[in-house]
Amino acid sequence: MKQYIVTFIVLLSHLLCFGQSSDPIIKGMERSALEGNVSAQRTLGNCYYYGTMGCSKNMDKAKHYYQLAANQGDTEAEYMLARILRTIGLKTQDEAKIYFGHLQSAADKGYVPAQYGVGMELLNANMPEAYKYLKLAVDNGNKDAFYPLGICYMEGLGCSVDYTTAILYFKKGQETVPENVFVMDMAQCYVKLNDVINAKPYLEKGIAFGIPTAYQVLAIMLTNGEGVNKDSKEALRLINIAISKDPTNPEYKDTKGSILMDLSRFDEAQELWNELVREHKEYAYSKEWGFCSYMRKIADGNVDMDIFQTEEENANTYVIIIANENYRREETVPYALNDGNIFKLYCQKTLGIPEKNINYLPDATFNDIRYSINWLEKITSASSDSKIIFYYAGHGVPNDDLSTSYLLPTDGYGSDVQTGYDLKELYKKLENVRADQIIVILDACFSGAKRDGGMLVSSRGVAIKAKQSEPLHNMVVLSAAQNNETAYPYKNQKHGMFTYYILKKLQESKGNTTIGDLFSYVNSQVSKQSVLENGKSQTPTLMSGAGLDWHKLKLK
Repeated sequence: MKQYIVTFIVLLSHLLCFGQSSDPIIKGMERSALEGNVSAQRTLGNCYYYGTMGCSKNMDKAKHYYQLAANQGDTEAEYMLARILRTIGLKTQDEAKIYFGHLQSAADKGYVPAQYGVGMELLNANMPEAYKYLKLAVDNGNKDAFYPLGICYMEGLGCSVDYTTAILYFKKGQETVPENVFVMDMAQCYVKLNDVINAKPYLEKGIAFGIPTAYQVLAIMLTNGEGVNKDSKEALRLINIAISKDPTNPEYKDTKGSILMDLSRFDEAQELWNELVREHKEYAYSKEWGFCSYMRKIADGNVDMDIFQTEEENANTYVIIIANENYRREETVPYALNDGNIFKLYCQKTLGIPEKNINYLPDATFNDIRYSINWLEKITSASSDSKIIFYYAGHGVPNDDLSTSYLLPTDGYGSDVQTGYDLKELYKKLENVRADQIIVILDACFSGAKRDGGMLVSSRGVAIKAKQSEPLHNMVVLSAAQNNETAYPYKNQKHGMFTYYILKKLQESKGNTTIGDLFSYVNSQVSKQSVLENGKSQTPTLMSGAGLDWHKLKLK
């Protein structure tokens, strides 16, 4: 009879637990709990935890009754005991272990809310086991587990990375997370899938929410031209907004550094790198890709930064810089634009040549080259004691009869030398310009080879030993390689190897070097480094007009 009374009291307490309280009923449940009735123990725990049935909230009493039920293996009580331990606060590592032990025990016994709870704890700790428990919770109908399971698929936590499946679970669990979280996770997944059409609306929503990461991701897309028209200036504007919203995040400054490099704003990039090292040293030296990685690699021997600024003005020197990287019908010349951009900075800063005296032609066509020569003839017509510097980085091609070589404009093609600019014609034009000294620098080879070592023209299986055109009397020509060699890139420094060592000598000497010292240094360094870097020989050459004492000539 006593057992029936206890059962009645327990059932009644379940009915009344969230209604009005009655002291006799609570007392009855307490007696039943003391006698070992698990249901009464758990129900009393609930009453004191939630403050129902006339009971005031009392975490100590709730914990006491949950513990009694948990000791008898009640999964719901174990789960609630874990919750109350979390509510009270986990002040020591031992308390944290006890808390997680109860939670995991309930989960392993199949209690679905506990499976979700364990999954979330493990997900927050970035533990692969999170996937197992979140997947169990999802399979058992827990809708709250949809979204965090999507996170596992997005990050490859405990499972293979699968952005399509991540998107599926994100959509199922969309209502369980704030919209600003949802739109950014969706955008990130679509970006990883190279699905810019679907990524863009989510990024735009992220920007509407003012989320810094949205600005960053869209800035990266604009810099790389991924699914949108390349626009590095707009990318810089967007990343500056991201930084203004979260100035302590080094990732945004890392992205800005890459954009500055793309815009050839190297001084600003150097300042940003110094700032990252000063404020986020661990991040700056641990990043394995992107701007930080690049800056670390070039820190020793970097020529794009710390360019010496002279106070002198070299007003009588005129410069043509042609940097041909992107060809319409031939493969690109790696780093040619960077060669031209940095050589121009050295001309302005280190050699003190006014910008108006420099005609810079990135990706020049045949008519661009002709125009630059006409510009030079006009601008020097009224000058006296002038110097000329002609710099070219790009493809060179030999004539089949080996009588001369050609610079290849970006609208030319290697199988037809008539689309190139004849070196003999170039030297003749430069000779007619009123100048006391003409220095020609050619970071190109004229053997039919490309910068990467392949052949420019597919019909040529081997490099051709082209005849070099002879410079005229007041002219000295520095070339990147002998007439049957390739002018290689220096990949770590993002330059042609020949150009890199010219810039390096100008950097070290602050521009105060003779052609003799410059050539000696470049010849020695390129010959050695090409074998180390490429396993192939590259030997710079120098030719001058008959009787010209070129050794003591200077660029400055």
